[in-house]
Amino acid sequence: MDAGLKPLELEVVFLEHLARKADAHAFMQLQLRDAELLSELKFRFPRRTLTLESVRETAGVCRALQLKAAAPEVIDGLVSRHIVICSPKHLTGVTAGAKQETFRQLATRLKTHGEEPIAQLVPRELNVSAEPATLTVRNVGLGPRDAVRIVGPAVALPAWLLGSVDDTTLTLQANPAFNGIYRRSLTVQTNAGEVSSTVTLASWKCPPLTQDPVSLRSLATWHADMDEDDMTARITTHLERLGYWSLPGGFFSRGGTSAPRTPSASRHHVTLSWRIEREHLHQGRLPAEGHLPLVRLYSPDGSERYDVQFRDGAFQGEGLEQLLVSWDVKLGSQLSLQPYRGHYQFEVTSGARGPATARSVPDPATTLPPALADYDTYSGPVAHPVLAEPGKVLHSLIEILKVEGPAVGHQLYRRYGDLLAAQNPAAPISRMTLKQVLNRAIYRASSSGVVVAEDEFATGGQIGQVYRLPGQGVRARNKGDRTVSLIPRSELQAVAAETPKPPGATPKQHAEVILRRFGFSPALKSEHDALLPLLKEAPGPASTPSTSRAR
Repeated sequence: MDAGLKPLELEVVFLEHLARKADAHAFMQLQLRDAELLSELKFRFPRRTLTLESVRETAGVCRALQLKAAAPEVIDGLVSRHIVICSPKHLTGVTAGAKQETFRQLATRLKTHGEEPIAQLVPRELNVSAEPATLTVRNVGLGPRDAVRIVGPAVALPAWLLGSVDDTTLTLQANPAFNGIYRRSLTVQTNAGEVSSTVTLASWKCPPLTQDPVSLRSLATWHADMDEDDMTARITTHLERLGYWSLPGGFFSRGGTSAPRTPSASRHHVTLSWRIEREHLHQGRLPAEGHLPLVRLYSPDGSERYDVQFRDGAFQGEGLEQLLVSWDVKLGSQLSLQPYRGHYQFEVTSGARGPATARSVPDPATTLPPALADYDTYSGPVAHPVLAEPGKVLHSLIEILKVEGPAVGHQLYRRYGDLLAAQNPAAPISRMTLKQVLNRAIYRASSSGVVVAEDEFATGGQIGQVYRLPGQGVRARNKGDRTVSLIPRSELQAVAAETPKPPGATPKQHAEVILRRFGFSPALKSEHDALLPLLKEAPGPASTPSTSRAR
């Protein structure tokens, strides 16, 4: 490789080409002939001896460039036999959301007559615990690797961190006066400009418990940088292991005894079992007594949990409806609760249905079009939103959409979070942090056209939109693990349009037929309500309903 030709100089050529494209983005590909690159480099560096061989050798060691053989072509008197393919997402300084103006700014910054250093702070995400940890500045631009150093006044550290600075490293350790989980972006001034890194401190230890009930806020040192989701989850898990019960308002109690309370210890009757009747399923309510306003119910294997509201003398709300649908709670079955980890664990057993009743709609076997395609679930790897590069996070979202798209944002984020928890148990992340990172990734992807976002539900929010890949059409599928609210509106409309209305059926009965096609059994009142407006909008069924499986 020519001693004077650096990979960054090749990158600048491609950045300038990207800066001239109005539709440029980080995930496109750009290619130039090796002779074209050589001509542009010779114009920029007229006194240097550059050859096609030096261009090819330099391109071969550049992460953002790929060399590929091509049919011979004469350019500027030289025979070109190779093309150089550029992946902009790997160019120095490029992020997932880069556009034309970003490339222009980077090209201007990197283009230099001499040697211009570019500062980078590593690692980008730093976790500080009991032992000190270090951030290091380094040069990723032109010039020697140690050309960048920390300058100016001392780095402004948050109160929960202590630190010391030398020329290139910032050593950080926990402030023993703070007890909690904290996170913030830390900025360091260098001779090549400002650089930043996200620093997390997890140093919580439960103080002695001397009161009952105990306030959650009394067990940690609260600060504006605290990760309240992670902190609350850590404290809650710890107190549950000690036998404490969660109370409204952020309080926990053991009931004044050294052993966990059980429902039988209450002075009031507590309802713990139900025989499921038709009105329970239709109304989405389970009448009950003696419960707190919010009750956590764990699945039989403890892997899933549902936070169910208790108000007006009944369990009700979205949490209960998700439980009933996900666990296929049927008419006549028995739902019972047992104390579990300071909360409850539910069990569903089948039971006699009682006297048969006449169907409210005709037999679905004679009225429904052929069954919908199965709902395929993505089960591959996902990148850690905090520890991985933004491009890898976006790649994971795209892989999920390839299998499950089009998908409502809530479903997309939920799938990502479930897979992340299963694959990275040693590196947990709060729901709020996950949502923030995925919001940024999906916004950049939709802005650049890599992902298409449609506000089908007219919510105006980002997580409530429907996301699909370009060219990915409506896919009518079984419900899978989705509730009605997690099925794209366009998918609901497509199935409603090809599902004939039984003769004499009311709109609610028609909705029940449609819900059966998706696999919902039994249908809850809220699901009927979600479908009724669509029945007014959907066109009539086609003469021959489609049974093709969208892919």
